[in-house]
Amino acid sequence: KVYDEITDVFGADPKITFEKLSALKYLDMCVSEGLRLANAVPLIQRVCTKNYQIPGTDVVIPKGANVNVPTTKMTLDEQNFYNAKEFDPENFNPENKPNKFAFGTFGQGPRNCIGMRYALMILKVGLVSMLMNHKILPGEKMPETLRLNKQMNHFEGGLPVKFQKR
Repeated sequence: KVYDEITDVFGADPKITFEKLSALKYLDMCVSEGLRLANAVPLIQRVCTKNYQIPGTDVVIPKGANVNVPTTKMTLDEQNFYNAKEFDPENFNPENKPNKFAFGTFGQGPRNCIGMRYALMILKVGLVSMLMNHKILPGEKMPETLRLNKQMNHFEGGLPVKFQKR
């Protein structure tokens, strides 16, 4: 699906532009889904700047308290994503109402990652360049089931693939 979208958007002109990259909505969903499942930021910590009563409760977080936000738990919660336990780019389809605050890879609000847009754009440039010119195929030692080591953020046994020129 990603390659089909790339060929639809780029047609016969392989020049990569901001406008073309911005039109790759399915690629955006795939990148976000990969970042959601291989969450590099399992916890965000902030300091409460004023006494804050949690709405609908009697609980008050005092000024100066450390507040830990468990992003991994939020990204795997069925209340936040359409198909939270599986790799499914449709989790980021606006029709499925993903909870943007549960996707904490780059943080949210005024203290989010200042390099987010740059990082996503460079990632998309690399993926588009690679996919326009190569097929990615399973390598000879590709296991039946990939197992992600979430603590080390890599696939156990590696990810043996081979590239075939298009």
